[in-house]
Amino acid sequence: MGCGLNARSDPPKVIIDSDYNTLGDDTGFGADDGKAKGYTRSPPPGLQKMTVAKRFDNAAFFGFCVDLLTRPVPVRPSNR
Repeated sequence: MGCGLNARSDPPKVIIDSDYNTLGDDTGFGADDGKAKGYTRSPPPGLQKMTVAKRFDNAAFFGFCVDLLTRPVPVRPSNR
C-alpha cells in the first residue's frame, strides 16, 4: 500500500473492482521496454496469474494513510 502498514493496523477494503489474469512485460530493447501486457487467455508459458486492481476507494485509502501518518509515535528514553 505504500503507507507503512504494521501488524496492529487494520487496512480498509480499498479495492472496489479487480480482475484475475496473467501479466507479462516486454524485456526487449526499444520503445516498449518494460511495458506490461495482460493476457486473459492463452498466455505464454512461464507467467503467473495475479490479481489486478481496477478501481480504488480513494477516500478510504487516503483516510487510512492520513490516520497512519498522524498517529502518536511511542518514544523510549535512551539508556545512557
